[in-house]
Amino acid sequence: MALALVSGLLLGAVTPAAQAQSMPGLYACKDSRGRSLSSDRPIAECADRQQLALRQSGGVLRTVGPSYSELDQAAREHQLQQADRAAAQRAGERRRERALLARYPNSRLHDQERADALAQLDQATHLARNYLAALKRERQQLDEELQFFRGDRAKAPAVLSRKFDENEENVRAQTRFIQSREEEQQRLALRFASERAQLEPFWRATSASR
Repeated sequence: MALALVSGLLLGAVTPAAQAQSMPGLYACKDSRGRSLSSDRPIAECADRQQLALRQSGGVLRTVGPSYSELDQAAREHQLQQADRAAAQRAGERRRERALLARYPNSRLHDQERADALAQLDQATHLARNYLAALKRERQQLDEELQFFRGDRAKAPAVLSRKFDENEENVRAQTRFIQSREEEQQRLALRFASERAQLEPFWRATSASR
């Protein structure tokens, strides 16, 4: 009991001194104008930067801040998120560049794949155009048959009317297909041009290092 009482007294005597050592006696900083400021409390002019919390006995106790208002903190977090997204985007671009370079280590391979891809589209478009021309010839024959009915499809047999419908639908389908192939050809040309612009610096660097 006596020992506990003595221990409590000793702790009570030490605690204020320990607290004094842990409490800053002065705050110091340089503001945005480069002025050296000090105060016995955190300095408002340095809220946007770190401040030094100094011991009463001298020496740096810790650094404080910067401190932000809720609005400033939200803006800062938004900036950090934007920076993270930009960094992730740059990292993704680097990965894509490495994958692209692994696929096309030289211009010859890139040119060959471009030529093959465009040739396939050209062939598909050529076949579709030939079929479209055949459909137009078929339509001429149907128009000639329709003359037996004075050009009036309402008076034509159902079989002939269905042939007209099928011909028109096939013409529309082939026209859409040709248009889609032409658009795909433009997209491919732009893609290969963009890839080449990315890859040429790497190809030149590789050639120079040999």
